[in-house]
Amino acid sequence: MSDLTLQGAADGNSSTLTGAISVIDSLNITLRNFIFSGIIQVSDSSNVNIVGTEGDDEINVELEGTIENVNVEGDAGSDDITINTDADIGLGQLKGQVNLSKSLEVVTVNISGDGNEVQVEEKIDIPGSQVTINNPKGDVIINSSGAIDVSDDEETGGKIEINAKRIAIFGSLSADGGGDGGVIHLLANDMLVIGNDGKLTANASLHGDGGEMSL
Repeated sequence: MSDLTLQGAADGNSSTLTGAISVIDSLNITLRNFIFSGIIQVSDSSNVNIVGTEGDDEINVELEGTIENVNVEGDAGSDDITINTDADIGLGQLKGQVNLSKSLEVVTVNISGDGNEVQVEEKIDIPGSQVTINNPKGDVIINSSGAIDVSDDEETGGKIEINAKRIAIFGSLSADGGGDGGVIHLLANDMLVIGNDGKLTANASLHGDGGEMSL
């Protein structure tokens, strides 16, 4: 299936897609302005856009297989987005309140909190690549069970950037490199907290240069 757009009712009128929704082996799919009552399953697909309503949305997405260019957005309102995945993602853009509930093996993840709280509860594992969390009006919390790891055993470590009103690190951020160390940038507009078990590393190998870290 390719080049399909489903548009819900105009703002102020609720359109609901009930039950599980499956997007399989598809290209250029957009689901916009709907209340999603069930899980949205996306498998082996590219350029998939899932957009909620101007109200408070709860969107649950499961990604399987090879995924390229996925956008999940709650639109306005206070939104809760959960992504369950073991997929290889080309580019994931996750907007709203974001809870990452499984380990991710991805190339690049851009997370926009849209002023809501962003929590990383599990491990994001992206060797040598980049994770950006941009939530300047809200909080970003790396829970004790959470981690962002862009280390690369052979090449230069990746890059982690977090921009938020308040940042709390209780888990770990790692950008170690088999060559040079990577980059960790944390910009907290109001407060930065690193817990007792919080850990930040951008180490190099014996023959490389240490990475860059700014707090």
